[in-house]
Amino acid sequence: MAEDLAQSSDGLDVKIILVLILVILVVLLAPFAYRFDVGPGPDSIEAVIWHYIESPWFTGFRFQDPFRYFPYIFVRLLFSLQFLRYLQGKSSRKVTLLVAAYSELHVALLSLPVYISWYFSLGVFSAPDGDPFLPIFLPIPLLFLVSLFLMLIVRGRK
Repeated sequence: MAEDLAQSSDGLDVKIILVLILVILVVLLAPFAYRFDVGPGPDSIEAVIWHYIESPWFTGFRFQDPFRYFPYIFVRLLFSLQFLRYLQGKSSRKVTLLVAAYSELHVALLSLPVYISWYFSLGVFSAPDGDPFLPIFLPIPLLFLVSLFLMLIVRGRK
């Protein structure tokens, strides 16, 4: 009977569910990037559902629309599915670590053309005042580090 309680009906055990919940919480709550504002605005630390701003007119945390930076974070959301595949033994550690690394680099890769355009004053991604339309992010690899730590603790079945 205790084994029945430890496993759900679809074959996921409690350990996998708890680790997956932890990964999803890191995806949603941990900061994913430092946002450089090259215009008149302040820099900020960005997470999916909040950001931290330090400026003369406001300092502190603000909740934000989780879909605000969806093109930047959707790979991080897909990573939680890849991590589930790893925990179920359907994927290797190497592939999971590669997906984790790309999920962190994806933010920087999308910001790179904007940074190059701003740095060389090309104006491709900039408004007439010189402020870029898109944000420039420097990734914070917390998801990669947490997933690496969890992979060392909780071994996949494969």
